[in-house]
Amino acid sequence: QRGQSKGISATFHFTFTGSEIRRATVKIRKQEIEVFEGIEGKSQIAIFADSDAWLKFLSRDISFLYAAITLKIKVWPGWLLKFSKCFPS
Repeated sequence: QRGQSKGISATFHFTFTGSEIRRATVKIRKQEIEVFEGIEGKSQIAIFADSDAWLKFLSRDISFLYAAITLKIKVWPGWLLKFSKCFPS
């Protein structure tokens, strides 16, 4: 959601494993988001996640702590929390 991304200017590289294998680049700048198939350019953060766990995290069905402990999501938590605020449930 546009208003939720205020103040975020970053490029994220995602590598999803599990039931839906995919690599993607997400750029958030000036409250706009661009999504690219594959890895493009340089990122501030790389996120490695099981695709099912990622969707559960975004919908707040599981916590970041649980996902990190079970190694379902691997990322520095500060950026992940900023990213997840763009997708309120």
